[in-house]
Amino acid sequence: MRESRRIFLALAVCDLLALCLAFGCEVLVNLFSDRDLIPVKQLVPFLILLPAWFAAAQAAGLYALPARRVDFSLADEIGPVFLISTAWVWLIVLVGSALFSGITEIRAPAVLWIAAVVLVLLARGIGRLLLRRSGALDQRVLVFGEAEEAGLILRRLDRQQSTGLVPAGVLSLGSGADELTPIHDGREQESIHFERAAGERDWMDLLDQAVSATGAGRVIVASRGLDSEAQLGLIDAASARGIALDSVAGGPDTLIPVESIYRLEGQPIVSLRLGRSNSVALAIKRGLDVVSALVLLLVASPLLIAVGLAVRLGSPGPAIFRQLREGSAEGHFEMLKFRTMSEGAEAGHRELAGGNDRILVKRSDDPRITPLGRYLRRWSIDELPQLWNVLRGEMSIVGPRPLPLDEAKLVKGRFYARSEMRPGLTGPWQVYGRSDIPHEDMLRLDYAYVTSWSLREDLRLLIGTVSAVFGGRGAR
Repeated sequence: MRESRRIFLALAVCDLLALCLAFGCEVLVNLFSDRDLIPVKQLVPFLILLPAWFAAAQAAGLYALPARRVDFSLADEIGPVFLISTAWVWLIVLVGSALFSGITEIRAPAVLWIAAVVLVLLARGIGRLLLRRSGALDQRVLVFGEAEEAGLILRRLDRQQSTGLVPAGVLSLGSGADELTPIHDGREQESIHFERAAGERDWMDLLDQAVSATGAGRVIVASRGLDSEAQLGLIDAASARGIALDSVAGGPDTLIPVESIYRLEGQPIVSLRLGRSNSVALAIKRGLDVVSALVLLLVASPLLIAVGLAVRLGSPGPAIFRQLREGSAEGHFEMLKFRTMSEGAEAGHRELAGGNDRILVKRSDDPRITPLGRYLRRWSIDELPQLWNVLRGEMSIVGPRPLPLDEAKLVKGRFYARSEMRPGLTGPWQVYGRSDIPHEDMLRLDYAYVTSWSLREDLRLLIGTVSAVFGGRGAR
């Protein structure tokens, strides 16, 4: 509860500062327009309606981060912040018109509205980052499941530390005894056995013992062996103790393209997306790709020229590295990157891989990488020439990872659906860990992305890309 209040207070302060700065932007506009320094017609309703903004934000769940799903991000805040700010500014206009006579100009409220949306999102992003670094968003997690099921969840939690979920222990349910394995600093401790009569289980008591031994504040159920009665008992116990509870749908290794969740007489039912994305949404995605690539190429052109010259002069060989990669619809294209390795590095791939050239090898100590290339990879600057591939229609800004042709031949079965969309400059593989993600899990990520694609998911991944680049996780 103390952490929840701390999070609420920190985000509320961020919002307050952002809204005051937004009003300051309005004051500056008035100042440079030879009008009143402080627009009283906006100041009075601004102060009157300031609590209304926080009430609406609270109702929208913008302060309840611990209770929200663990991948809650800036992408989820854009809609609520936009709607709340829009309604709030209109209320300021209406109240100002009611309290003061004369014509209400639209310029000042428009500035307040734009500044409020931008500054609130920026302030909240910074606030969440500081909270995460301080550990305030961390949650110790108890995983219910057998060794294999729990192991999959634990490995993913270890790779995705940005979620703030810290493994606290694994609880395996047996016929006559339940076994708890506490985890401290990433290391498993000596197991604890909870004896009980066969077939009888007091969920309240079991949860109390497990939480007491591990300090967990959240539970992830990854066991397919729990029947409906056991699940209800666990839900009731977690609810009574104020512990957040997550259930893995279909099992830890199942990929389900979720469209929505609805209730039938209180029964949660997952609606699956069986068809592919509609042509209108894909056309919008392509339009955004073209505009984004064109703008980024123009803005980054000085950097592209400088890096190209540095690569060319820094070591023998061309500035641009070209490689055939798998595209969409079973096609292939020549992908562009700044060269980060010594000339002829591809010839040394098999030797570096120990004779196995089936899967792309990336090592942090790869002797083929040039000093400049290591820096370019760290900040993903070597990927910028792919904006030309995006402009040509061979790639997208966001999409599955573009696979080399020899690696693409290994993709079989349902995972081949990943080729239905253009490969991306960034995507789930890059955001969730890049080289830290094993090949099989990379295919799963791409398959899940393609089968559940939406413009909102693209926005989420773009925002995640910024964090991944600055964090440098998996960059090799």
